[in-house]
Amino acid sequence: MKKISMVINADDRLGHISPEIYGHFSEHLGRCIYNGIYVGENSPIPNTDGIRNDIIEALRNIKTPVFR
Repeated sequence: MKKISMVINADDRLGHISPEIYGHFSEHLGRCIYNGIYVGENSPIPNTDGIRNDIIEALRNIKTPVFR
């Protein structure tokens, strides 16, 4: 059986992976979108264009690059 050796240099970078490749996904399950994330512009819940402000802030805090 042949012996194989490998040297890995963690300091060598070959490229950059765009953060936009990774993100979060939300489906229309239960109240995930409607009455969960999207409450409408006339809702008593604080919102911006119908999207809850607390959700926007939470997504900013976890640095979500893309939200689908």
